[in-house]
Amino acid sequence: MQRLGRVEADLPASCTVWLEVCRLIQPGGFLSGTARDLVAVSGLVGLIVAMVQIFRTGSVAAATRKAVTSTLDQARADFGQFVLGSGTRLLSEAKIFVERSDWNRAAMRCGDMAELAAQLGRSAPPDGGSWSQLGIKFREWESTWSRVAGEELRASRNLTVKWHTFTAEAATEFASHHGPFSA
Repeated sequence: MQRLGRVEADLPASCTVWLEVCRLIQPGGFLSGTARDLVAVSGLVGLIVAMVQIFRTGSVAAATRKAVTSTLDQARADFGQFVLGSGTRLLSEAKIFVERSDWNRAAMRCGDMAELAAQLGRSAPPDGGSWSQLGIKFREWESTWSRVAGEELRASRNLTVKWHTFTAEAATEFASHHGPFSA
């Protein structure tokens, strides 16, 4: 015991307090058998409370994951609606510019549409290929309208018919992916 006393003297104050508590609850210590049982039961109750809190934390984490997933799905749907609105507007402007023979602005809007299609290709991996192809076609039309603006190419009836056919296909593509009746 003498040796233990020297070790206790070297321990921090918090450790010596715990040693005293342990001496009190040992048989023959300060606490009676009933008091020791009460301390043991309170420890068990504390353990049960801790387990319930851990379970609740797990439930909160699961609910948080569910909420994040739901929010992400809603954000994707909202982004799709934004893209539909932007794409439809840009396509309408491009059509108007072609009808007015404003070739520079038509080329600019086709470039904007190509960027939008490229962005969709990156954000929608399953459909990325179709959006990339649409973006390439818009780049081709951007080049075509720039050449018409620079008088390297003449705007013929055949060219405008191809343009109207392409814009109808592009509008259908946007509506099929982000329209009100898309899957």
